[in-house]
Amino acid sequence: MRSANKEPWHVQPGALGVVGLLIVATLLLGLALQPLAVDDAYVTFRLARNLASGKGFTYNAGQAILSTTAPMYALILSAGARLGPDLPSLANALSAMALGTGAILLFALGRREGHPGLGALAGLFYVLYPLLWLCLGLETGFFLALGLAAILSYRSGRPYLAAILLALATLTRGDGLILAGVLALDWASGWSGWGRLLRGRAAPADRPGPAVVVAAAAVYVMVMVPLLAWLTWRFGSPVPATLATKQAQVELGISGFYAHTTYLEGIGLLVRARVEQSLLYLLFVPAVMAGVVSMWQRARWLRLIAGWGLPHLAAYSALGVTPYYWYYAPAVVALLCLAAAGVVEGARWAGRWASRDARLVRLGFGGLWALGLVVALVGSDWAMIQALEGPVPPPDDLVSKVLPEAKAGVYAQAGQWLATHTPQEATVGVTEVGSWAITLSGLWSIFWGCCSPRWPRHWPGGTFIGPCCATSPTIWH
Repeated sequence: MRSANKEPWHVQPGALGVVGLLIVATLLLGLALQPLAVDDAYVTFRLARNLASGKGFTYNAGQAILSTTAPMYALILSAGARLGPDLPSLANALSAMALGTGAILLFALGRREGHPGLGALAGLFYVLYPLLWLCLGLETGFFLALGLAAILSYRSGRPYLAAILLALATLTRGDGLILAGVLALDWASGWSGWGRLLRGRAAPADRPGPAVVVAAAAVYVMVMVPLLAWLTWRFGSPVPATLATKQAQVELGISGFYAHTTYLEGIGLLVRARVEQSLLYLLFVPAVMAGVVSMWQRARWLRLIAGWGLPHLAAYSALGVTPYYWYYAPAVVALLCLAAAGVVEGARWAGRWASRDARLVRLGFGGLWALGLVVALVGSDWAMIQALEGPVPPPDDLVSKVLPEAKAGVYAQAGQWLATHTPQEATVGVTEVGSWAITLSGLWSIFWGCCSPRWPRHWPGGTFIGPCCATSPTIWH
């Protein structure tokens, strides 16, 4: 492991300035986007509220179904729910703090590896990137922060802390297994014969030995066992019911974009939508390309982040799940870090080619390139803030796919009406969870299957008529 700066938290005036900038950006965007609502987050909110109110860790009281992909995040929200009833605001605040923390961790990682400028730029891109803010309220920011903290701990020679953080990330989202595998492979490549051959040198002296790694792996497992055992006892399996649902939605053509959009096609839609917002996003293309070169020549530690994002894309594509924008978050982190590395590398090239005033050329070239990317990101952030105040583009408009969901407000109004006009024992049948569910305590039948996993079996021929007839809800919506 690189030992350029083993104390990434060592206080220096310049470092304090960067951290202050990241905190200010987090506060400004967090406050401006506080009203943002992501419909899927309300599944976890309802589980957290039910647990806090004594109804059990379930979406519908009395039904032992694990309806959230983020059990540990739901438990944290449940603890917060005891302090106040406004779970969406609490979740958005936690998400904003987690995003700011992730940005600071990237800066700390860059400093630790001897690339403070790269780390600072990566942290700035991270805290400004609009897709991450679109996930406000979800477990995404919390999960990413845990993953980045695990990478920093691993690179700092703290395998046990890294194991604990990886376990918490895996309990937050099962995707944490991917990062755990990436770090395990990175360690193995340094100790195995073929790994030393590829690296062209012996394993670093500060790389933990096999005995330490086995012990760290045991810590990783032991941290997860209590919650996994409880979930297995409570629900029969720690695997959430939503996995089969997301796979079944592909048959129906349901996605977070357009009908019958595949996971890989979703990437193209996101790229096109960003370019439609601003042509400055095209500056990311050469930045990422130069960043790949930098990753292989200088900033080799970026391989861990890229090795997290790319297998994540491959795993979700292989699972055949329907795409939603938060499924791309780890890949976004890899893209942003490579782009930051590319800007720094491009500035270095420009300075090397300059006949004189090389430092001034580096600063000017790199500064203008970084400024163009920041302007693109801030423009998209401002578009999100304006969209919260309305109106928003129609659903068939490509740009609408990178703006806050317009349906949350309508769902909330519908939920308030149902709470007033339906009896407590009513069964409400809907085709989407909706933010309305947080206002009601009655029984809900969700035909997409997130809270009733048997529904996907009633979807032959691409319809949900079967589950509608099977449940006979008191109210259909």
